Amino acid sequence: MKKNLLCILASALCLGLFSNGYTADNLPEYWQKWEQEKGTHECGIDKNTYLSAPDSIFIKSVKPDTDKNTGIVQLISIDKYKGKRIRFSAKMKAKDVKDRGWIYARSGNIYPSSGISGTKDWTYFVLVFDIPENHRENIELAFSLWKSGQIWIDDIRWETVDKSVPVTYVAPLSEPVLKQDDTQESDGYKEYKKGNAYYNNGDYAQAVVWYQKAANKGESQAQYELGLVYMSGEGVSKNYNEGVSWLKKAAEQGHAQAQYNLSLAYYKGNGVAKSSTQSINWLTKSAEKGYEKAQNELGKTYRDGDEGVSKDLKQSIKWFRKSAEQGFPEAQYNLGVVLLQQNEKDKEAIEWFLKAAEQGFMHAQYDVGAEYYLGRNISQDFSKSAYWFKKAAEQGYAVAQSELGKMYLEGKGVAKDFVQADYWCRKGAEQGNAQGQHCLRVMEALEKARD
Repeated sequence: MKKNLLCILASALCLGLFSNGYTADNLPEYWQKWEQEKGTHECGIDKNTYLSAPDSIFIKSVKPDTDKNTGIVQLISIDKYKGKRIRFSAKMKAKDVKDRGWIYARSGNIYPSSGISGTKDWTYFVLVFDIPENHRENIELAFSLWKSGQIWIDDIRWETVDKSVPVTYVAPLSEPVLKQDDTQESDGYKEYKKGNAYYNNGDYAQAVVWYQKAANKGESQAQYELGLVYMSGEGVSKNYNEGVSWLKKAAEQGHAQAQYNLSLAYYKGNGVAKSSTQSINWLTKSAEKGYEKAQNELGKTYRDGDEGVSKDLKQSIKWFRKSAEQGFPEAQYNLGVVLLQQNEKDKEAIEWFLKAAEQGFMHAQYDVGAEYYLGRNISQDFSKSAYWFKKAAEQGYAVAQSELGKMYLEGKGVAKDFVQADYWCRKGAEQGNAQGQHCLRVMEALEKARD
């Protein structure tokens, strides 16, 4: 098992022991399983599906229609992290996830989280947050799967970072400051935590009741969560107007994710009249707060001259870079593309392509393969070209499939293999790729010549 899936840091004190309800299951040391109801999900190590060898952790439902939740948890001592800025990150892959697969950290009233749903290839998730100097509660790191489906987790990282790294989670403004002799939480935050517990257990209707109580008391995280459930219709009838109202309350308190979601509402006209001005206003606020998704979207807006914003490649590069430096793969790829557009010999662009490719971003994998094939900004290497084409091809990218088939046909970077050539060219051709169709015609001609 990879070292980064064991105790998160050699220097961290991994407490690893929980009360009843947690089991070891087939998991790496220090990771333990919790389950809402026994027998609904499995957790373990997968040696066949992974991003970086030799394995990954998986959580999957064994009851196809389950509405229960299961997760894996590791407990970290707070002692070394008081007053520090923390980055907790991982890559996750999802298959047929009905609700969400989550990555989250929890320590008292600090609760950053992010999630994945549906069927998606490896996606990078990062949580950056501050631990107050006088904080006293240990840190729970967790991944969970709500309802049915399967998630895989790989490349888990936990590290302290410099204060120059923007946070992705901003604690509610009404959150009380904990003192050594004062561990009382506000009534509003207690209500928010109750709501979150109900939500985590799949009781969305009760979650809404408690989110509402907390939101009415000004808890921005509760306002944000309440906005999301109204936008999605979880536990309540879908109501975009009500959802936007609560998102706006949280956004006005400086909640970066609420600001981003409010921007999307104005962009789509969900619950509000479409407004490019308001969409860009809230997107910019979220980006300035350090939210990497907002930074990437703002970079695209300046790149394309979209939503009434004048095209400005300098601003585009600025925002792509901010997001890329936080490890967001789409931004890393976008930054590389813009840099190459300005200078086709820009080697920094290839470095960003590689970073995105290593995180499983399909288009970056193809472009890295093309760069190795051409030897344009990197030493020509057909074997590495074939490696990256295959990565993209396995994700269903037609151009990469056709190029890989051609390499098998010609024996470039791989041993000649007509079976593999036919397989990959046919994959590309079936998606309408002209290169794949041409490759098949060449192979048919060769077969006739041999006959």
